[in-house]
Amino acid sequence: MRRISWALVLALGTTARMAAAGEGPAAKWQDGRTSFEFEGAEIGVSNRMQIRFTDTAPEGDAGIDSFRLRRARTLVDGWLHSKTLRFELMVDWVDSPIVEDLNLNWDATGRRALQIKVGQFKVPFGRQELTSDTALQFVDRSIVSAEFEKGRDVGVQVWGQVGSEKLEYRAGVFNGNGRGRPTNDDGRLQYDARLVFQPWTPAGYSEGDFPSSSRPVLAVGVNVEGDDTRPRPGTAVTAPADAVKRAVAGVDISFKLRGFSVMAEAFDRRLTPLAGPSFKSNGFQAQAGQFVLTRRLEVALRWAQWDPSSLKDDDERRELGAALSYFATPKTLKLQADYRRLRDAARGRTDAEARVQVQFIF
Repeated sequence: MRRISWALVLALGTTARMAAAGEGPAAKWQDGRTSFEFEGAEIGVSNRMQIRFTDTAPEGDAGIDSFRLRRARTLVDGWLHSKTLRFELMVDWVDSPIVEDLNLNWDATGRRALQIKVGQFKVPFGRQELTSDTALQFVDRSIVSAEFEKGRDVGVQVWGQVGSEKLEYRAGVFNGNGRGRPTNDDGRLQYDARLVFQPWTPAGYSEGDFPSSSRPVLAVGVNVEGDDTRPRPGTAVTAPADAVKRAVAGVDISFKLRGFSVMAEAFDRRLTPLAGPSFKSNGFQAQAGQFVLTRRLEVALRWAQWDPSSLKDDDERRELGAALSYFATPKTLKLQADYRRLRDAARGRTDAEARVQVQFIF
């Protein structure tokens, strides 16, 4: 896969040189994306880099300072043969496995009312997870998002927007074992579905109100997920110790107006392990932001909390935090800093964490 990725980078470099010399397709750059237009195709490439410094202060222990390359991603996307047939390939050079997205999307109607996507991509569950990391108000997603929203997987999805784009729907079937796994190791499939009502205008997936909307933007979403990693009765598959049946339901809301934004999510989850009784595990998060300088400086607050098990008392986990984002350029250069207090009631301790991150796209 690394050989394929490097070959693709070299091919794009050759195309860019030909375009500059007037020998190949037309090239243009916009918002960190360089695109090449052919007679029957378009290919675009962009790179996303996030460099982070973290200062942790565990309660009762010595602090730890560290630098980290959080993300270093190259995205190649575009369309082939028709603008209704789009593709994505995204790799992360500091992650393993390196392939983040690899998929093909067909717009059957040409109006985004009925689309079919196949390959590896984010499953349709959870507003914050579906929001790109480039559009987060904090340096990273919350502890609730990390627990309840599982991210990328391999499968197929039917989705679209209908009713003058007031209703967005997504439904998909996936392996259920995450990204980068070559096969479905438990033999069962994961099912996800999401429905979003946006009465005034398409809300999209970004946390802050960067455009400073003059009219209110509202989106209300519901999603469900079901998966079972326990082996089927009568099969010879050896079950891992953490094999479990999982059923999750979630609701979310997003509202934006004149630089102000608020987002909230709540999750209800039932887990049935291979051995032992079923139990509930719920969580919620709320986040609000305000641009104090239009399209330049934004402040945000977050409250997130989840309960690992209804079978135990006093084991909740909580995150309280504040964040500051400065946009040096509208979409290509951003500096972020946040401070969080992380409470683990089961361990009886509260840790503190401060993070600073620079993000640039080219």
